[in-house]
Amino acid sequence: MWTLYVLRCRDGSLYTGVTTDLVRRLKQHNAGTGGAYTRAKRPVRLFYREEHKNQSSALQREAELKAWPKPLKEELRMVRLSSMKKTAGIILAAVLLGGSPLGAAVGEQAEIPMQQELKKATFGAGCFWGTEKIFSKVPGVVGTSVGYMGGSTKNPNYLQVCSHATGHAEVVQVTYDPSQVSYEELLITFWEWHDPTTPNQQGPDVGSQYRSVIFFYDPHQEMAAKRSKQLLEKAAVYGKLIVTEIVPAGEYWLAEEYHQKYLVKNPDGYCSHVLRPISSKIREILKPLVPASK
Repeated sequence: MWTLYVLRCRDGSLYTGVTTDLVRRLKQHNAGTGGAYTRAKRPVRLFYREEHKNQSSALQREAELKAWPKPLKEELRMVRLSSMKKTAGIILAAVLLGGSPLGAAVGEQAEIPMQQELKKATFGAGCFWGTEKIFSKVPGVVGTSVGYMGGSTKNPNYLQVCSHATGHAEVVQVTYDPSQVSYEELLITFWEWHDPTTPNQQGPDVGSQYRSVIFFYDPHQEMAAKRSKQLLEKAAVYGKLIVTEIVPAGEYWLAEEYHQKYLVKNPDGYCSHVLRPISSKIREILKPLVPASK
């Protein structure tokens, strides 16, 4: 297994590399033997990592990252730590992220300042171009992507999903920092930016792929989603029956590249989402769900 890694250097710059032994490589960089660039900019911290089955795949991905404009590199935050397991070697990587001395004993797990794990949330609320734009602007959201979920066909493409034959919904997958934004606050954004009373439709977009749906990943998300729906139904805030589905998250299939950050690439592109006039009422109704610390 080959690891593509990105380091944040002392001066804030990013450095990419490929290795089969991440922990050893991190030690080398901080010891000054990992290359002239990082030797001059120590200490370094692990910023991002990806696992690849072969070296050619990892090197190709590294070349893609190096070609990104600088602002886009910040989007790597969306998955930093997401694949890190609490093994001895990875705990050392966590030490680097937390800024503790590299020489801290691996066995001293209780004293290692672990960054709070990032979490995922997935919503379907019409055309995913608009939903991604909306959620990407929420403070505490560190990354977004668009794709397909809730269907039966493996690795569907856009045309297949639009044919209504696969059963997938267009969704935005949100990676967020729970210390900065709660899942309940993400739910408020979901409810205030689309119409959950129109089955298989959002504005001019008609089809099952545009259905209103919340995919939950754990009991907390399930309970919060269902409770928010109940409160809005009780208040009759929409004046119609809410048809939003609340179902367990299935396999997520990343949409084609041209769909990703579509409205960033095309600022004047199509978007049917507008903030609903009842937004303030929705926020008032759902405010009791938001944790007090938020």
